[in-house]
Formats: sequence, structure tokens, C-alpha cells
Amino acid sequence: MVAICTVCVLVHCNRKRWDLANIPPGPKPMPIVGNFGAFLVPGFLWKLFTRRQQTKDKKSPLVFMMEQAELYGNIYSIFIGHQLVVILSGYEVIKDALSNHSHVFSDRPDITIITLMTKRKGIAFAPYGPVWRTQRKFCQASLRTFGLGKLCLEPHILELLAVVKEELLQHYRNSSDTGVDLTPLIRTAVSNVICSMSMGHNFHQDDQEFHTLLELVARGLEISVSGPVLLINILPALYYLPFGVFKELRQVQLDITAFLKKIIAQHRATLDPSDPRDLIDMYLAKVLEEQAAGQEDSSFSEDYLFYIIGDLFIAGTDTSTNSILWMVLYMASYPDIQEKVQAEMDQVVGRERLTSMKDRGSLPFTGATIMEVERMSVVVPLGVPHMASKTAEFRGFTIPKGTVVIPNMWSVHRDPTVWEEPDTFNPGRFLDEEGKLLRKDCFMPFGVGPRICMGEQLAKMEIFLIFTNLLQAFKFSLPIGAGAEFVQNVMKNVSISTDAASTAQGSDLVLEAIIENLKIKQDLFGGLDKVAPVHTIFASNTSSLPISDIANSTSRLDRFGGLHFFNPVPMMKLVEVVGTSATSQDTFDSLLNFSKALGKTPVSCKDTPGFIVNRLLVPYMMESVRLHERGHGSKEDIDIAMKLGAGYPMGPFELLDYVGLDTCKFIIDGWSAMDPENPLFVQSEMLNKLVAEGKYGRKTGEGFYKYK
Repeated sequence: MVAICTVCVLVHCNRKRWDLANIPPGPKPMPIVGNFGAFLVPGFLWKLFTRRQQTKDKKSPLVFMMEQAELYGNIYSIFIGHQLVVILSGYEVIKDALSNHSHVFSDRPDITIITLMTKRKGIAFAPYGPVWRTQRKFCQASLRTFGLGKLCLEPHILELLAVVKEELLQHYRNSSDTGVDLTPLIRTAVSNVICSMSMGHNFHQDDQEFHTLLELVARGLEISVSGPVLLINILPALYYLPFGVFKELRQVQLDITAFLKKIIAQHRATLDPSDPRDLIDMYLAKVLEEQAAGQEDSSFSEDYLFYIIGDLFIAGTDTSTNSILWMVLYMASYPDIQEKVQAEMDQVVGRERLTSMKDRGSLPFTGATIMEVERMSVVVPLGVPHMASKTAEFRGFTIPKGTVVIPNMWSVHRDPTVWEEPDTFNPGRFLDEEGKLLRKDCFMPFGVGPRICMGEQLAKMEIFLIFTNLLQAFKFSLPIGAGAEFVQNVMKNVSISTDAASTAQGSDLVLEAIIENLKIKQDLFGGLDKVAPVHTIFASNTSSLPISDIANSTSRLDRFGGLHFFNPVPMMKLVEVVGTSATSQDTFDSLLNFSKALGKTPVSCKDTPGFIVNRLLVPYMMESVRLHERGHGSKEDIDIAMKLGAGYPMGPFELLDYVGLDTCKFIIDGWSAMDPENPLFVQSEMLNKLVAEGKYGRKTGEGFYKYK
């Protein structure tokens, strides 16, 4: 008997291996919990099961997924418990899977937590098949009857928006110097749009029961993606625990169920099949029709209706609300963009009437701004999970039947292969050379394929009308003190130490920005090289010294480069990324990606004196000084000439004072010592004299000019 059991176990294990042959690569799973252990176990244990040992924070699923995509490629595997999950990243891969291979990847997985809450019914999480297609088709047709995708819905949205505007005006009258939370106002307006079509009812802002429902929905969504609740997918019994978030989740579910079933019961009691008031009426009439026809196998039932209404209510409220809130936040954060949007609306619409859907084609910059906010914010960063309905070959890998497939939609909209400077907020990317709006296939905020969001047209109408009419009536800015609060929050994540060695011991990147002295820099890096982890990358912020000379003090020539920032660093977007002849491509790419992650624009440079900017800028400034020394022009006239004639924002002498005369002298002295025959590196007596007198420019109050 023992032998038979052993053989059975071996056959099962080998069969499992055969089933998983040629699956996409991925991190090694842990026993029982799979790769979900990244969020459960201490870091020192996690290092035993992943290739990325140096990463400290494993708590964010999105960060984890992006890191793994860098390691394993745009198609990779993880395990949640024993469930194989394939993560798709990047536009080309996701479009190929969900559009070109939709017959394989349009199904929904039987995920424990989702099944417990939805019974695999409704629209969002129902299996892909005839029942789903029938239900979706009926719902779309019914919602169109009550305005979905039609201009006749516009007056209703504007009527709901009027309430929001009045509330904002009232708040401004009562306390104009304090911030306002737009969430409840926008959420109520957006939710009432779908409620009017599906339930035939508008709820007032002060309706406590409705307000409680909206809070329950928000809380339910928050809980359902928390780490403890996700564990239900591994240990289903956790769902029934009588404490903590497990108990709270069940109570939220019960409260939402009671509210929606009461609405359905009220409709049933007052139903007139010949005169439907909304989607619920039309669905109940369909149920009666199917029953009268003796359709015992009909999928139309009050139970199915309940889950459909739940899907519509949640999806029709959450995503559009968050999109609009993101747009307001971006406008407050980018006042120049806000002004351009308002200027375009003033020119096209004016102030005498409200913005209409008919204006959309005449507001290209406004449309581009909406699209850029949607691209940057990605309110659903991970698409609803899909499932392989059969074993399939996809891009060289085998995807077994039953595999959960998750499209990383955030990666689509930050994919550097299709978006130039993807981390930069730039509405202009959606405009052509003539200022007309561009439609891009790689822009897919509502998904792609058969499972694309059913309410896409409704959401676009809500977002456009609410966003434009709010900006027509108001100017949004961050609350007073928000900047200081932001700095405080950032500084909480910054630690300061005078012990460079101890800091380097736990770092992935060491960036130096000390005095421009080669010996001092070499001594610093030579010491750090002995204590920093082998994988740690070193970089110098030098503006003039050869990176290779600094790197020679270490044993990691392949992991050494330059990161030259520009003053003032918070304002200047440029970073020069410098590679030596020994810098590895992986190191150089890491420095480029680090710069982009900071929201900067990196340029690639060779390790030559001054790199790009200073190599052109310093000789230009020095020739200006020599021109003045020769008596060929006053410093004032030279500055004016270069600003008005060449279009420079600052003249060379103004710029010299801003950069620092001592800094410029140090740079030119170093270059002159390296290449004394180069006429571009000739020193200046006038500059030397000012520096000797301690006149360094703006920082000392006097340089070529005097400053108060």
C-alpha cells in the first residue's frame, strides 16, 4: 500500500511538472504560499527565494510586479498558493493577449475571494461564455434605452453637477481659505448617473443611507485588496473568521446586499412590464417573460439581477469618481496646464453657457489633458484578472488551461517603447503638429478586447462634462500649507547620517556630491568600496572631473558612472548620465532608469571634460569674459545681446554669477591642466581677480554684478 501511494504521489508530481513545462519564467515560489510570501515573511527569509536580494521593500504588489518584469521579461509567472499566475506587461504583449488571443484569455478565474462575494454572476466576474454574452448584451441594450452613450443623458449629468458647484460655492463663501474634500460631492454625482439608469432614482447628497452605502463600497474595495483578505485565496476558511477585516468584509457585503435587494423588492412591487422605468424594471420584465415562455434553463433571475446591479453600481461609481479627482489634483499641481485648458474653453465656449459634449471636438488641448491624466493616473493599474480557457502557446511560452492572467495596465501607460518620457506629465503628446487630438492604440484606460469596460461611453461623457464645467467655474489650487506638508511627508522617508560607510552598507546606489576635488572624492569612494555590497552602484555628481579617474579608486569599474544634476535640482529636469569605457550596460541602464524615476530627463554622455552642457557652456561663458576683457563689449551689452539676439533666458555674466565664479574657475583650471594647448580652456585674469577677492557671484552678494 505504501508503495502504491508513493507511486501515485510521484506520478502526480511528474504530471504537475509536465503541465508546467515551458511556462514563462519567474521567481522561485515558496512552499504553500507561493510568491505571496513576499508580503508575509521577513526580508532575510525572502532573500532565499528571489534573485533580487538587495530590494528592501516587498510590501507593494505593484512594485513587486514591476521589479519582476525587469528581471524576467514582459511575460512572467508567479504562484499564489498553488495557483499559477501569469503577469503581462507592456502594450504589445497585453494587446496581443487580450485582443488577438481573446478566444483564449477572455475567461474569468475562479478566485476564492471573488467567488465568495459574486457567486461568479453579474458582468464583471462571470465566466466568459453564452450566459455572459447574453447578460451583457441585454444590459447594454437596456442602458441605451435610458441614455447610455446618448446626448439625451447630458442634461441629467449637468443637473447633478449643478449641485456640486453650488456646494463648492457655499464652501467658498463660508471658508474661502481652507481646502475642500471633493470626494463625497463628485462620488454622489457620478453614482447618481448610473443609479438613475439602473434604479430609476437620484439620491440626495444629504441622504444618510445612500452616503453610508457609498462609504461601504469604498471600504469594501479597500479591504478586498488588503494583504490579509488576499490570503483567503490560499486559505478559504479565513473568510469566516469572526474578527478583524474578515468580519468587517462580511458585514460590508451584508449591508450592501440589503440595500440593493430592498431596491429590487420595491421595483418588483410596483412593476409595470409595459412601462419600464429603468434597467431593473426591464430585467424583471424579462424574467417574467422567460418564466411565461417556460424557459426553465434561462439565466435571467432576480439573483443574477442583484449581482448585475452590484457590478454597475460599484464600477459606475468608483473609477469615474477617481478619474475626475485625479484630474482636479493634476490641475492644482500644474497651474500652467490648468490655465491653458481654461483659456481654450474661454475661447470656444465662453462664460455665458455650460460646456456641452458638442464642444468636445473643438477643445483638443482639453481633451489631450484629460487623456494624459488618465494615462498618468491609471485608476485601475492592474486589470481585472483573466483566465486561460484552454492550454495555449503564446509568444513562445505554454500557458496551461486554468492559468490566471493579469494584465498590468500601469505598465502599458508607462511603457517607454511607446511613450516618450512616460513619467513626464505632458498633454502635448496627444496632439499632432497642427494641434489636433491624436488617437493612440496604446492608450487603453478602459481595457481592451471583449472584456473592455461596458460603461466606457458613459464614463467618457461624465468625465468630460464634469471636468470641463468645473474648470469653467473654478480655479483649483492646493490648500495653503500643502507644500510644507508635502515636504514634511517626504522628509519622513529621508534619513541623515554623517557616517557614510554605515549608510552605504545597505544601499543599492551611492551618489556623491561633495567638493570638486579629485583626491577627496577618490578617498571617499575608496573607503566606501570596502564596505558597500557587491551589487551597489557608485555614481558621482561631478561637473568637471573625469569619472574614470574617480572610479579608479575602487574595484567596481563596471558599476561606476556619473549622474550630473543641475542647479536648482528640484526645478531643473536635466540629468547627464555618464558612462566610462568600463561602465557596464546594466549599470548605465540602471542610472538612466533611476533618473527617469525621479521625473528627470536623462541624456547619455561619454566621460569627456564637461560632458555635454558644461563642455559647451563653460567655454561660451569664458569667451564672453575674454570678449569683455578685450574691450569689445560691456558685460551689460553682452548680456542683453545674448538674451535678445540668441533668445537665451540669461546673459553669460548673469549666468556666471548664478553658477558661481569660483566653480567656473575650478572647472576651467582643471581642464587647462589636462589640455593646456586647447584655446577653449584659456584662463581669465579678470575671473581670477574676482575669485581672489572673494566675489563669487550671487552667493556672496557680488560677482560681475552687485546683489543686495
